[in-house]
Amino acid sequence: MAEATLARGPVLTDWTGQKRVEFEGDIPKDVLVSELVAEAIHRLDLPQNVPYSAIIDGRKLNQGDRLDEAGVTSHDEIMVTPTVAAG
Repeated sequence: MAEATLARGPVLTDWTGQKRVEFEGDIPKDVLVSELVAEAIHRLDLPQNVPYSAIIDGRKLNQGDRLDEAGVTSHDEIMVTPTVAAG
C-alpha cells in the first residue's frame, strides 16, 4: 500500500529564488495543490491580491490536483510564481 503522506514536505520558493521555506513533518498526499500554494503565499510573505501558480521543473501544476495526482514528492522544489494572463 502506498504511503498516505510525504515523509517531509517539499521546498517552496518564490520566483526570484530569494525566499524559500521547507515544510516540516508529514504532509498528506491528498492535500490539493491550491492548498499548498495558499500556505506558501502565507509562509513566503507574498502579496495576497495576486493569483499564483506552482511549477516543478518547468511544469505547471494543476491547482485542483492532489499532491499525489500532481506527482509531487518530498524531494521536489516547487516555485510559486504569479499567474500571468494575456489580455
